[in-house]
Order: sequence, then structure tokens, then C-alpha cells
Amino acid sequence: MNKTKILLICYSFPPFPGIGGRRWAKFTKNLVRDNYEIFVVGAEHRIGRPSNWTEDVNKTGINYFPIKTRFFNFFHNHNFNLFSRIAYKFSKFYLQNRYKGNFYDKSLSSADLFYKKAKELIIKNEIKNLIVTIAPYRLVDVGVRLKKEFPELNFIIDSRDPWNIYLDEWDHKYLNKTQKAFELKSELDAVAVANKVFSVCQVVIDFYLEHFPARQKDFIFVPNGYDKEEIVDEIPMEQYSGVKYFVYTGVLYDISIGLFEEFVLQLKEISDKNPLLLHNIEFHFYIPEQDQFKKIANKQNMIKYIKFFDQVPLREIQKVISNSIGGMLFLPPLFEFSLSTKFYEYVSHKKRILVFSNPGDVAKLVEKHQLGYAMLPGNMRLPLEKAIDELSTEQELPPHTFDLTEFETQALTSRIKKHFV
Repeated sequence: MNKTKILLICYSFPPFPGIGGRRWAKFTKNLVRDNYEIFVVGAEHRIGRPSNWTEDVNKTGINYFPIKTRFFNFFHNHNFNLFSRIAYKFSKFYLQNRYKGNFYDKSLSSADLFYKKAKELIIKNEIKNLIVTIAPYRLVDVGVRLKKEFPELNFIIDSRDPWNIYLDEWDHKYLNKTQKAFELKSELDAVAVANKVFSVCQVVIDFYLEHFPARQKDFIFVPNGYDKEEIVDEIPMEQYSGVKYFVYTGVLYDISIGLFEEFVLQLKEISDKNPLLLHNIEFHFYIPEQDQFKKIANKQNMIKYIKFFDQVPLREIQKVISNSIGGMLFLPPLFEFSLSTKFYEYVSHKKRILVFSNPGDVAKLVEKHQLGYAMLPGNMRLPLEKAIDELSTEQELPPHTFDLTEFETQALTSRIKKHFV
């Protein structure tokens, strides 16, 4: 039986570290079990601890081709001594004047390297399916070039985040109007030539339908999910003996700092007015960039309740979640619709969720399905008190009504297979 061959271009595919590689690490792991052969072009891992999902992709049938990307230090190795500061400024000047659009897109300077390797693999292995997962967004330029050169190629874009939607306060705040317009044109030009577009966000699909109303079947909602093979039984952790804690894992984005600050202020008010409620209660944050959040906690003298930890290997973080009394989500402003992998992991561990967010879809979903508590600006203290009280005393709560089974990565993989040729 001939194997279906897929070429995947994924910048942060394991062992490259970061959450960006998780989605397709899970999909490829499941696809090779179903007699698919996967060829992957990704950025070479050079520094730091490798991805948490490297073990998932060390499988027969997943052929990995790392690219030694250009301007690596500018995009990834921010060791700001005097020499690196000078190098950073020169790199920024070059990139800003060399490339149109978002010159902070780390794929731009290495696009030719990705293209050459991808073209070589397509020809040598007679590959008919190409997936480009973004961000970094301008990797789609490689897909567009390949589609034009190989018109019969089944070109699929996988969008893990919005590209031009809601980003004026995030990475697009550095761009002028001309650069923003160029990025929008690049996005729509890529969608125009792609056979299909997967997206984790319904708002992205709706955005594309506004521009391509006749292509409703070409835009497919493929959410993030959880891997049931990762779920571990509760294992006692001696270092937290006697402490009941809520947990946040992953990246806590700086544009969520307003939500975090209000959380700290409300926690301080609870500690002043009802200190017994916080007896043996802590909030644990396993995040990479901690300083600005530590300063806020220290300023309000809340560091006794709010603890920061370095990120740990995947199996360890699963234990951390399993032994917590609840999981926290901090949704960046304008991303109130975003269901991250943390959401599914918390639910799969049967943990109630404390979602800190502006009003939006996720807060409504959490309340509608009795998954947890919505902490909205100006209305945090009472639901926060309720969450601490109910979860720390192990009160019997009504079961949630959210159907998690369709969000298993195995089930999601089965859904995408029909789009390959």
C-alpha cells in the first residue's frame, strides 16, 4: 500500500523549542500511525532546552530537515551585552530596509533556504501535499512560490494565530500603514492560491469568507486539542505538601499585564479582608519571562501567595497541573475568543478554570458549560473568592457540560486526513 506523503513547513517543529511546534508534532505523530509519510522542514535547534514534544516526533515515517536560519541571534538569542546590542541594531537596520511588511517576521531572511529544501524534497519524493503552518506568517511566501511552480500541489495553510486581525496592539504596533497594508496583501494573496486553509480561530475563517465568499468549503476550523497519551495520574509532589495551588503554565504575554495587575490587587484586598480564605493557598506561574510580573506581585506584598517557577519538562508540568486545584488562563486583550492548548489540558485533567479576560467567547463558554469562573475587569473579586472557597474546600460542584472528546488530537487528526490527496 502506497503511503500518502506530506511536506510540512513548520518553523518551530521539535526539537526547536516553543509552543508553535506542538500542534503539528501531535498531528504528525498520529498521521504516521495511519501509514502517512511526513517530510518536515523547520528551523534548526541551536540553544536552550529542546522542545517538550521532541519524543512525539522521533518516529519512523517523520523525516526532519532542519534549516540553519539566518539572523538567529536577532530573533532568538537576546543576550544583550554591548556587542550584541550593536549587532542587534545593525541587524534591525538591515532587515527594516531589506524587507517590506513586518521585518520582525523571523522567516523572511531564511525564506530562500526553506524554499530550496522544500522544492528538493517535492521533486525527489514526488510529494503532492504541502502544509505551511504559521506563525511566522511570511512562511506562506514559500508555499505560494511552490504552488506556482507545482500547480498540482495540494497547498494547505494552517493558521495557528490571526495574521492581520487584532494585531495593532501586538506585533503590528511597530509597523506603519504601508507595512500593514503589505502584510494584508501578502495574507490574502496566499489564501487566494491555497487549496485549503485550516485555522484554530473561527474569526480567521470568518475574515477569509468576507474576502472569498464563494470558498466556504475551503476554510476549515481545526482547533487546538489535547493528547490523551500525555495525561498522567495524580502523583504526590513533596515540595507542595500541604499547599493548595492554582497553576498557570506557558507564556504570559506582556499585553496581559493589566489583567494580571488587577488580579494581584484583588488578591491583596481578599488577603486584607478575609485572610483565612487564603490559608495554604498559592498561585503558581510557570512562565519564561517573569520580572515584570514579579515586580507587580512584590509591590503589593503578594509574593507570599504568588510564586514563580522556571518552565519544566512536559511530564513534570502534567504532574503540576494534575496536583493543582485549578488552572488559570490570562487571555490577551482582543484575543478573548482564543482557546489555547492550556484550556484543553486543564479540562482533560478535570480542573476548573479561572479565566482572566475581557468579556468574550471564552469567558462565556467557561460559564455556560460550568467549566470554571470568569474574572472580568471590574468584576474579579467575588468570582475569585468563590473559586478559592469552592475549590480549596473541595466542594461538590455540578459536572461540566463541555464535550471534550472531539478535541483529542487523535480525533482532530482524523478530521484533517480527508483534505489530503
